[in-house]
Amino acid sequence: MAGLTATQVDRFRDEGFLLVESVFDPEIADELKRELDERVDAFARQAREGGQLDELYEHEPFARRMARIAEAVDDPSDGLRQLNGKLRTEGMFRVFTEPALVDIVESVIG
Repeated sequence: MAGLTATQVDRFRDEGFLLVESVFDPEIADELKRELDERVDAFARQAREGGQLDELYEHEPFARRMARIAEAVDDPSDGLRQLNGKLRTEGMFRVFTEPALVDIVESVIG
């Protein structure tokens, strides 16, 4: 991908967002998802060991698991903190440096 078309840039500027599908290989997203899942799993196990959680919610899909855990514990801030902010992992680095994504960003900010 060589960035966005002029029409896409205009749409982004008019609407404030733009959905661009198939920007990068799904394997890159899968790597990041695995890393995030490991963090969620570690938080769930820690909460269970601390007596705050009866179930690990391993059967829940990735997109819902942390929400279920957060609902079940008294204070989910530690677990959420592991997912928020500047995530410095190999998977996140691959997302940020993916050439197609960089091209899109350059289309918007120059």
